[in-house]
Amino acid sequence: MIYFRITGSIKVAETRVGLPGLFVKAYVKDTLLGSAITGADGRFEITSDFCEFLYLKSDIYLKLYNRNEGRLIHSTEKGIFWNMGRIDTFDVFILA
Repeated sequence: MIYFRITGSIKVAETRVGLPGLFVKAYVKDTLLGSAITGADGRFEITSDFCEFLYLKSDIYLKLYNRNEGRLIHSTEKGIFWNMGRIDTFDVFILA
């Protein structure tokens, strides 16, 4: 089994204030690794016991959705987090 844990925060770039209630999805090679909802401070955690696509170092990106509407509001697909480990932290700053 391969275990992975992705933690991080989603914040407004200008104010550094966390964005609560966003639906966060993590991907590697267009395959969904897992998802989470950001907490009151904008933090999230995605864990899984097995993912055949996650190697020791993988190129991971996140997609952020408005939870109420299901609308994509931000993606890091063009700014991939390169060579991320199986346990790593992502901090994303988006324009409001």
